[in-house]
Amino acid sequence: MNTPLKTLLTALIVLILTGFCFAQTQKSIPDKLHGFWHFDVEEKGYWDGILVGENYVEFFYQLYSLTDINQTPDGSFQFSLVSEGGEKKEVTISNIDNNQALFEFSGDGPKQCTLLDFPTDTKRLTFDELPAPLFKKWTTGDGKIAFYLHENNQLRYKNKNWEVIWAGYYLDKEYRMLIKNDDLYKLIYLNNISEKSLRFVSNLQEELYEPLADNPEIYKILGNWADPYDNKWRFGFFEDFVIFDGEVYPCKSFDYKRNKFRFVLEKGNEQINLQLALSDSSNCKVTLNESEPITLFKCGKTLPAYTTADTRKFKDTGFSKADTVTIRGYLRHNPFDKPFSVTIHDPIKDDQVEFYGDVDENGFFTLKFSLLNTTQVFLDWGRMTKMDVVEPGESYFLFYDLNNKQHLIAGDNERFHNEFASYDVYYSNPRMTREEYERIQKLPQLEYLEIQKKELKDSYTHLDNFIENNPAVSDRFKYFYKNYYRFQTGGNLMQRFFTLDRRAEEKFPETFLSYVNDTLYQNNPPQPCTLVRDFFTFTRDRINYEQYKLGRNSWSIKQTDALYYMDEKGLITLTEEQKIAIPELNKQLDTLIALSRAKADSLQLAAAFEKYNSVGKPIIELFEKEPVKSFLANDWRDIASEMIDSKRYKSMLEICDQLITDAIIKDVFEAQLFYQYIDHQRSALPEYMKTMLNECVTNDLLKADINKQDQYYNDLGKQDILYVESLKNTDHLKDASDADSLFAALTSPYRGKVIYIDFWGSWCGPCKDQMRYVREVKEALKDKDVIFMYFANGSPEQAWKNIIKENHLSGENAVHYRLPEQQQSMLERRLSVNSFPTYILMDTEGNIVNMKAPRPQQKEQLVKEISQLL
Repeated sequence: MNTPLKTLLTALIVLILTGFCFAQTQKSIPDKLHGFWHFDVEEKGYWDGILVGENYVEFFYQLYSLTDINQTPDGSFQFSLVSEGGEKKEVTISNIDNNQALFEFSGDGPKQCTLLDFPTDTKRLTFDELPAPLFKKWTTGDGKIAFYLHENNQLRYKNKNWEVIWAGYYLDKEYRMLIKNDDLYKLIYLNNISEKSLRFVSNLQEELYEPLADNPEIYKILGNWADPYDNKWRFGFFEDFVIFDGEVYPCKSFDYKRNKFRFVLEKGNEQINLQLALSDSSNCKVTLNESEPITLFKCGKTLPAYTTADTRKFKDTGFSKADTVTIRGYLRHNPFDKPFSVTIHDPIKDDQVEFYGDVDENGFFTLKFSLLNTTQVFLDWGRMTKMDVVEPGESYFLFYDLNNKQHLIAGDNERFHNEFASYDVYYSNPRMTREEYERIQKLPQLEYLEIQKKELKDSYTHLDNFIENNPAVSDRFKYFYKNYYRFQTGGNLMQRFFTLDRRAEEKFPETFLSYVNDTLYQNNPPQPCTLVRDFFTFTRDRINYEQYKLGRNSWSIKQTDALYYMDEKGLITLTEEQKIAIPELNKQLDTLIALSRAKADSLQLAAAFEKYNSVGKPIIELFEKEPVKSFLANDWRDIASEMIDSKRYKSMLEICDQLITDAIIKDVFEAQLFYQYIDHQRSALPEYMKTMLNECVTNDLLKADINKQDQYYNDLGKQDILYVESLKNTDHLKDASDADSLFAALTSPYRGKVIYIDFWGSWCGPCKDQMRYVREVKEALKDKDVIFMYFANGSPEQAWKNIIKENHLSGENAVHYRLPEQQQSMLERRLSVNSFPTYILMDTEGNIVNMKAPRPQQKEQLVKEISQLL
């Protein structure tokens, strides 16, 4: 044998005996990798593990089938996977040792995992321990069995028999099963189980089931039927009831013979004999008692286009009287145990308000709420997720099928509501990534303007196409959507107010404002103004922008204003020299501030400062003398805050007068300002604001809403604080000048306890929003050594106390500080508190362990972190 051939054969034998030194391919996943690979997550309920079997790997609740597997020399594995929907994914499993491994999926970060026998937080169940409803025969509504558990761990699903490998109950809220058909595995999730509904999820695809009807003949007519004459939804035939003109009638009896159906319907003392003759699967004739037959057609997802004109306008009450809206309905295939909701924009609160109606086990609900004027509403966001417009006093019945998204309405304004149901709102880029959104937000104003102009044009084109296909669509429908798209664009543009560089006093380009005012608005608000929610966003931001243009100096308060105040109240008497010096001092102070913002050189600043000291000497000396010094330290903060609010709100009322010409709309927006004052301060209106309210707002209904809120805080202010010891007196700290010593003095009395610190302010909306979650956190940590410590920034005393009372924030484990302004600022600088609210955790030894502690709303995470410190 020649030498080269001999060498080649030797090499092949060595490779065969010792194993390949390069990656080697296998056909199935090794047994040692089978099981549930758990990784840590922030909160229970998050995806926290990877299920691995003989030919599948789970990723984010989906099972991916194995298409290829390679093992590298270091013992790592590389899998090629494909989902049921055809999505491909790669995963590398490395550092495999002692039930530990590192998983890294393509498009996702690495996950350090621990191998467990069974998924976490899941109770393993035997087949007999599964709930009884699962053993019913379930259908999607077509009469065919879609899901049926039966003997010997068998499941009938999609016309195939599957073996149940294991079943479990996850976090007491969801049943999970691994099922197998031949070599195919599925991971299924079953929840919201009742006698009437079942929600089935697999590979992120949802199916909603209902029990198979006792009489299968009902499936020949099951569904909704409309009258072709007037395009009116008249009947809905279902398993054990009939919907007739928006009323639900239980079915007392039902029989079928040769395409003819007979029903006896009974509701209270009323009985209806109904006969239905089926012409074909889409047409029938219905006879009620002895009346003439009605010809009907089977409804699609929505009613077809109307063929007659409708020129009616929206009701406009002028905000003269509130009335009740009643929405009744039937949610078919409803798997969610939650109430039906309607969200509106409250014109006085300038905020979203939600109303709820309980949904019973059969899917029926009734919801009533009061309305001031015709209003855009959001129906059941997160389940139905539909938009509508409702008028005060109206009542209608709504049908919605969560399986096929059929949406029908019967009752007041039914034509308009059905037109709304049939229209898909235009969204320019519904799948826009966060990165793309942030990129667009950073664009220069005029570039952003061009994007919005294009989106508005595309919105109108989408609307025009719908109108072209539905030429008789109502005037109300066209009026609403033209205004909806117009003010959606206007709202987006005016929200750019928050991107302006305030320090540089940046303003919108004239081209930008010209488009907003002359092309979009045209002094032509929607009628009524509550018709389009975004009109409020648009107008509010226009008011804020106009005030911003005036500058803070238009409503700010200087320290020298304290001298005028004291002189007016007889606390001091200003000399003529001092009265002349004050305006000069203010002028030089403005010069100093302007030079500082302009980053002037040190020589210019020094010269300006020297002139400031020279001109203001009589006043500067006065600040160091009594009683001025004590007044500034003890009383001026709250008085100055009130004076600022007075000037600011007067300024905003003047801007409303300038921008809004419609008297009713002006009343609405001025009423908003007074409500916002009460909500912002969490206090009753001071007398001067009550005078302004009576002078500005003429509408009695709007004024009554403000007075009701005012009376609430007036009464709250008179109530005692429970456990008043929580409010600590800090007068003795007004001369403290060292932040570390001050912080130690405030926290050291609680050494040995974990301290949860909240830097907040009565003026801070997010701060106040978080406080409503504190009670649940305290309850979870009851009898634990934890102190809830609050530092209030710039909060008037009455507002401070009212917020504590309103949110039940006092108690043996609560400490409230309202430090003098200088000391509060000193602590915030030392602890790098740059935003509100800020939450900090300290351990039992007084060490700060988390400068960005979880918010009260993040209850589980917060309780976990605190518990780990105890």
